[in-house]
Amino acid sequence: MRKSIVVFLFALLVVVLAIGCGSQSASDKKGAVAPAKAATGSAAMDPQNLPHLTVVTAPLGSGWYPISVLFGEFWMNSVKGLNVSVQEGGSVANIKAISRGVDSNVGWCYTTDLNDARKGAGVFDKVYTDALPIGATYPVWLNIITLPNSKVKSIEDLKKAKGNYGGVGSGSELAAQRLLEGYGFSYADIKAAGGSVEYGNYVDAAQQLQDGIIDVMLAGGSPEVPPVREVEARKQVHLIPAEPAKLQNVLDKGYVYITKRPIPAGTYKGQTEPVPAIAYQSVVVVNRNLPDDLVYIMTREIWANIETIRREQPARGNLMDISTALEGVNIADLHPGAARFYREKGMIK
Repeated sequence: MRKSIVVFLFALLVVVLAIGCGSQSASDKKGAVAPAKAATGSAAMDPQNLPHLTVVTAPLGSGWYPISVLFGEFWMNSVKGLNVSVQEGGSVANIKAISRGVDSNVGWCYTTDLNDARKGAGVFDKVYTDALPIGATYPVWLNIITLPNSKVKSIEDLKKAKGNYGGVGSGSELAAQRLLEGYGFSYADIKAAGGSVEYGNYVDAAQQLQDGIIDVMLAGGSPEVPPVREVEARKQVHLIPAEPAKLQNVLDKGYVYITKRPIPAGTYKGQTEPVPAIAYQSVVVVNRNLPDDLVYIMTREIWANIETIRREQPARGNLMDISTALEGVNIADLHPGAARFYREKGMIK
């Protein structure tokens, strides 16, 4: 009898240890949180087979980065075992990287760049079709920012100005090039006239503007560029408006931009009137090989948490609405997982 009891207790101890070790290994995994809710009609996903999501955004100081961090939290809270990391990037470069699917598989771009990528047009030297949209989010305006005492009073003055044009290959930097086309000059003309074209993230550009190292910075904002708030706290900033006729020139060249939606009044201190500018819609894209069930959940969680986004990131979140989630998006290009979500919402057939 005594031997039977010992065997029983030993077996019980093994079971308890096994349960304890299993619980420990699950809780140690980053993002290994029980799903907030099951995906409608989706199969259970094996945490061991989940891809690591690497989200590429925009230069440091942009709005895409902090919102991506929020998205990552939503996704990890809804998919047990999922890990998400966020990195800097730029619209054009992001499309290429996500299409390759090696170093990144999720990210941001602009609908204008995505359209070019699928045609191998503009700055794309070949066709890229493996970055599929899951939804448009909010518009971005090209802010052309100076200080009140700057020699830059108009876009033509950029020819002789020292400017920071953002990250190379970013959607905003490309939009800047195309705006200059509408005015009939290019980077080469700027350099020939004595100006300069420099690149960098928005945090550095804002500091350079404040210190007088550059005359102007060109950056995407929704509607404001966050690091410029630091400059604004010490010095008033000034937006350079684009001329409606020149904006029309951009459209006439076949570029798909928003030109009749100005930067709202009150975006910066002392800005009492809307400022005409070139604008473009942000869109989240994923590599086509991501599992349909996972992309369905990713899409769902963005819109299920819209109130949190608006509370945490009001400047951009308040511009987001599911009713414009497909604005500028080719429905046929949607990732199947995202298409399923919008189909269930009755937004597509």
